[in-house]
Amino acid sequence: KYYKFIIPESKKALWNLFSKNAKINFRKKHVPLFFISCSEDQIIPPKLVHWNFRKHRNLHSITCYKDFKNKNHFVILHPEWQEVAESVTRWIEKVT
Repeated sequence: KYYKFIIPESKKALWNLFSKNAKINFRKKHVPLFFISCSEDQIIPPKLVHWNFRKHRNLHSITCYKDFKNKNHFVILHPEWQEVAESVTRWIEKVT
C-alpha cells in the first residue's frame, strides 16, 4: 500500500552536498536537536555522532547528546529498543 508514495531519488542529491548551499552555519540558531549514538554501532560510530553534536551546540539552541551502551546501529531491532524510544519521548516532552 505504500508503493504508490515512492518517488525516484534526485540524481543531484549527492552533487548538492558539495555546493555552497550545503554549508552549515553552526553559530546560527536552529531547531532542537537530539543526537543519539550506540556504543556498538559499526556504521555511524559514536565518535562521529558526538563530533556532530559538538559542532551543532551553541548558546542559542537546544542540542543534546546521549550514547546508549551495548546497542548498535539497528537499535530499533534490539530487544531493549523501548529504552531509546522512552528517552526520545522524554526529551521531546522536555523541549516542547
